Amino acid sequence: MIPENEQRVNIQYSVKVNELPDLLNKMLIEAEERLCTIASTFGEHKITEVLKEHEGYQFGADKISELRLAMADLDYRLADCTAMLQGMVQLKATPQTTQQGTPSENYMDEINAAATKTQEMVEQTSHRWGPKGEEPQ
Repeated sequence: MIPENEQRVNIQYSVKVNELPDLLNKMLIEAEERLCTIASTFGEHKITEVLKEHEGYQFGADKISELRLAMADLDYRLADCTAMLQGMVQLKATPQTTQQGTPSENYMDEINAAATKTQEMVEQTSHRWGPKGEEPQ
């Protein structure tokens, strides 16, 4: 079982659109630092030399596992950044609602049109059948 402090959880929170570039910048700087750390750690352990000279198979396997976990963590962070950037692209591609009215106004227009049509049908039916649904004489 994975220790609680190593488990991952997806969260969602909202930020103002104008705050997103700064947030993304911070996240990408952190990702770049992690990537540099991973690369330097790989170089520091000289895994290929240890394998050749000392047959340090377990050492190599352990260090590679650690590096893979660090890269997976970095990949999650980059995936989050990608999703945020794609959201910004969609936001920029969506026409402003002020030109078309807000979605609730558009729905209200549809509801009002349906109510008007229903009222017209009721009036037509009451003329044809009488006020209580009785056939006219």
